[in-house]
Amino acid sequence: MTTEATGEGTILDRIIERRDEERQLRTGWKLRIGEDDAVLEHNRQGTMRWYLYPSDGSASNSLIFYRYEIPAHSRTGKQKVQGNLIAFPLNGHGRVLIGEDEHTWSAEDLIALPPLQEGHEFQIFNDSDEIAKVLVCQPNFHDLFGIDQGSGFEQLEDAPQEGR
Repeated sequence: MTTEATGEGTILDRIIERRDEERQLRTGWKLRIGEDDAVLEHNRQGTMRWYLYPSDGSASNSLIFYRYEIPAHSRTGKQKVQGNLIAFPLNGHGRVLIGEDEHTWSAEDLIALPPLQEGHEFQIFNDSDEIAKVLVCQPNFHDLFGIDQGSGFEQLEDAPQEGR
């Protein structure tokens, strides 16, 4: 069967039409997202400031970028994630739990979770006397592979209520 026989145009025509629709949608999208533009959210994972996330109206749907704001002597929730994630603490010091392994971190360390078929359990602890701000960046594979991304995405433990 040829696409011309269906009367819907060619596959290439539909790709070009989709491109044009995407270009129209991107008109006026944000090219810069400052702290005041980021969405502050108190959720099961703790306090998060979202800069880039799926369907956020920014010029980039390829990344998910947020910042944890972890109260002094507290922690994030614990999640099971695929990996493909980096975290960069701006200040403070503490520990990160990756699976059953605990590692220490301090400001300007890089925490990296490579992709694993079975995924990672992941949680950040702030052992400092100040609010720890930790940037997290990962590719937006949600639209490509789904939220589970093959390994499953689970909220295993909630962050403490205080400070949220």
